[in-house]
Amino acid sequence: MGGKFWLGVIGVTIACAIAGFVLFILIAEAWYRWGFLAMFLAIAALALLGGWLVDRRNAKREAY
Repeated sequence: MGGKFWLGVIGVTIACAIAGFVLFILIAEAWYRWGFLAMFLAIAALALLGGWLVDRRNAKREAY
């Protein structure tokens, strides 16, 4: 495993850390502004929307 591989691993690690930080900030802000229940419902709605989109895409693939 050469240097290019390890630079890629480091890049992916940094990208995941930044994405996690941004996600944490967004959840914390939603909690602060809307309260726990509304924040929980908003995250659940986003998760359900994402799941529906993935399921729809997979259903189209399996139809052919």
